[in-house]
Amino acid sequence: MDVGSDHLLRVHQVHGASVVVQRTGQARAEHAEADVILSDDPSVVPSIQTADCVPLLIADSRTGSVAAAHAGWRGVSLRVPAVTVRALAEAFGSRPSDLVVAIGPAIGSCCYEVGTDVRSQFEAAGFPAPDLSRWFHSEPDQSPTNPPLNGLRNRTGHWFLDFWTAARDQLIEAGVPAGQVFAAELCTASHPDAFCSYRRDGSRSGCLAAAIRKFKA
Repeated sequence: MDVGSDHLLRVHQVHGASVVVQRTGQARAEHAEADVILSDDPSVVPSIQTADCVPLLIADSRTGSVAAAHAGWRGVSLRVPAVTVRALAEAFGSRPSDLVVAIGPAIGSCCYEVGTDVRSQFEAAGFPAPDLSRWFHSEPDQSPTNPPLNGLRNRTGHWFLDFWTAARDQLIEAGVPAGQVFAAELCTASHPDAFCSYRRDGSRSGCLAAAIRKFKA
């Protein structure tokens, strides 16, 4: 991307759905409490950090405005993907049909075991049963690309959350064409040589950065 760290715009991520809008010519909204950053300023690079949560990078092919969003299970239950799409429309007139989305590496349903407390938050948020059945699996997904962590198994009252499908479904429901949503589908917990993972390594885990900026013609 060829930008210095002084161009990065970061926020204090709080596992919510609050939005910061950085407009061209405005003072930098540094260190605000939020999990979504929007910008139409090519001199500013919205950046979020993750260590299992979902990083979303969104670009508007028509206006050039961009967004970076962070969503853990709380953020996904709060519909951060859809919130980001709506916020781009309100701030910069973006149309969902013009958006291109990258879903970066995050913990997969091969490794992300959650309990009843997590699933109940999604139920309370009003997601329909067919969505929940796609997003919560009774057993860890088996994949040669993303091997499960050792010792994971089917347990009563536990599920394996599929972040990638949940984020993709919410983006498509918000109007982004399915063919314009691209997911890395690489599990952070499965690949210790490549990715940071809080679930795998605990508090000694580092963080991954995801950044995007408006193209300056």
